[in-house]
Amino acid sequence: MREICEGLDSRFTSMAQEQDTIGWRRFMEGMICSKIREIQLDYHHRHGTLMNPQRWTCGLILKLMETTHGQWIYRNIQIHDSVSGTQTTLRKEAIQKEIEEQLERGGDGLLEEDQWMLEVNLGDLENTNGEKETYWLLAIKAARTAATLSRESTSNHDEESETGPADL
Repeated sequence: MREICEGLDSRFTSMAQEQDTIGWRRFMEGMICSKIREIQLDYHHRHGTLMNPQRWTCGLILKLMETTHGQWIYRNIQIHDSVSGTQTTLRKEAIQKEIEEQLERGGDGLLEEDQWMLEVNLGDLENTNGEKETYWLLAIKAARTAATLSRESTSNHDEESETGPADL
């Protein structure tokens, strides 16, 4: 506060010093020094403002608390909101990248009965929490793994039938 009041008359310097003693955090919680109200009272008497100093002080404290509360709400939405929060947005970007990779692979690595998964309409990730898309990714990855295991099983079975039963 002292930096803000630099070059102003001594009342402001004194007020700034008193407010700095209280601290920024407490100021944002609505704690203001008494000198702020004294300065406002003097201003009210000199200029005949419509709002009395007590009401002005209450308004200042209310605005400080609204500012702090607004910042808190903004932060919680950005961090924790399930549709538009920062962490959710990062997770959705990763999901979108995985979806694109799976779609680029196309039908390669899928059994014929699982090809339908490539035609599922996943919609727009911006307006959802990404749950449906995550399930789709799990399903298509499982289908690709199942296809690989099925091919390996068929391949091993074919090799055994060509060479005969294993010697014991």
